[in-house]
Amino acid sequence: MEKREKEKWTKKQIISYIVGVIFCLLFLVGELYSRRLEKEEQEAGDKFIQWEQALEARYGQGVKILSEEEGENKILCCKAQDKRTAEGDFYFTVYFPAMFSNFYHQLMKVQAQDYWEEGDRAYGFYSQQEEKLFEADSDRWNTRKYPKAQDLLWVECSSFDGIGECAKNIGDWLFYVSGDERFFGPLAGNIGREPLNSLWICTDKNSFLIEVSDIIEEIRKNGYDRGRIWQGIEALLESEGNIAFAWEEEDVEAEAEKKWEEYFWSRYQGEYEKECELENGRIRYRMVILDAAAGSRMYGLLKSTDAGESWQIFSRMPFGERMGMGIDFTFLDENFGFATLMHNGGDEAELFVTNDGGLTYEEVEVEEIRVTLSDGYEYNPYDYPQMPYEEEGKLYMLCGQGMDGDYEGGDAAGMALYESTDHGYSFTYLGIKKP
Repeated sequence: MEKREKEKWTKKQIISYIVGVIFCLLFLVGELYSRRLEKEEQEAGDKFIQWEQALEARYGQGVKILSEEEGENKILCCKAQDKRTAEGDFYFTVYFPAMFSNFYHQLMKVQAQDYWEEGDRAYGFYSQQEEKLFEADSDRWNTRKYPKAQDLLWVECSSFDGIGECAKNIGDWLFYVSGDERFFGPLAGNIGREPLNSLWICTDKNSFLIEVSDIIEEIRKNGYDRGRIWQGIEALLESEGNIAFAWEEEDVEAEAEKKWEEYFWSRYQGEYEKECELENGRIRYRMVILDAAAGSRMYGLLKSTDAGESWQIFSRMPFGERMGMGIDFTFLDENFGFATLMHNGGDEAELFVTNDGGLTYEEVEVEEIRVTLSDGYEYNPYDYPQMPYEEEGKLYMLCGQGMDGDYEGGDAAGMALYESTDHGYSFTYLGIKKP
């Protein structure tokens, strides 16, 4: 019995020993695996540090690797800093071991987005992979969302603003990016200039690609003669069959007028300075202020033929470049009418006549009345024409003295009466008409 118990105990000991050995082996294997993982992580960290150092040597300080993708080549998604722009950071992709990246495309993109958004010219990006144009208000400029993109810049050159202004804007952009040495450093080589060398131009009628590498070289080597650079770009836009700028004069005027009208109606809220009507209100006219400077205003003429339900811009510049501090006008029929532009705070005014419904106005010749004061000073006191009127088939006009008039009692004592015998183009003095 004792022998059997001894043998049984021996078996328990053996089993416990074996279990202990197994646990020890498992512990050792786990420890070795853990140390291996730590070593791999350390090696990976060292590798990322080495990669980041290599990227910083090529692209500048502040490059960080955010993620790694395995494939035929290692693909690293990285972040870099750009202190020239409001965005600050941008994202790009590097392919190892060839060290090919889209760093310069993404750098160009954030700088273009920051630069062109300050102006009025439309711009965007052209995807070489998708062969598609993207507007600036799309999210295509977001380098974080599109870290692998290799887009080119496009800008709009329309007949509305002209080829010269377009060339000037493009030239100023090239001056701007030419000042960033990252595009031109020894490690950048030709690759750094690729996104700058090609520029898409979008016009009213088509789009085309221009190469500006020679112009960039001119800027880099020979200084910053902006006038010469602008002329060079203008010649480039017009050369090699880029017929998009060969607009007919009528096309240019029509396009400009269309865009101006769109702008006007987007801001017009129904305000006007003076309104008159014909045919019991069916035909209505409004003089509206289109521009103002130094107290004077430039007027335009609106017309309605449905009692004011709808309006059209009948004349954008009825007085040409002439301006006034105030206006009065009338129509005697749908084609024939008069208007005055006030000056000097209401002290005097000019009289104009139209025979084309207000499309254009021509200044009227009014005979002067010269008077001499007791001190010998000679002048014309009657210098503020009123609206002409018809009476018994004849055309008459009264002319007052304006806000500063006090000759012989001023307007209250009487106004100068005139008559026209040439359909309003000139008026002859008849005498003083008492009230």
